[in-house]
Amino acid sequence: MKIYKINIKYFIYDAFCAHIIVANSEQEVREIAKNKCADEGKDVWDSAEIEECGEYTGKETEPFVLLSHFNAC
Repeated sequence: MKIYKINIKYFIYDAFCAHIIVANSEQEVREIAKNKCADEGKDVWDSAEIEECGEYTGKETEPFVLLSHFNAC
């Protein structure tokens, strides 16, 4: 699996604006982000920027969210 960063370009409160996700593909990253959404809604993750950050070398075998950035008001 690979480590990906996915983020949206605008800032709103009570919403996720970025995640670091370990997954097998960019499509899988988008689906994980959509399933975790808050007030930002699911649709913003369809056009979110994705960056591949490297190979995951840990023991987990299923895709997961490693870290999230949440804006709370």
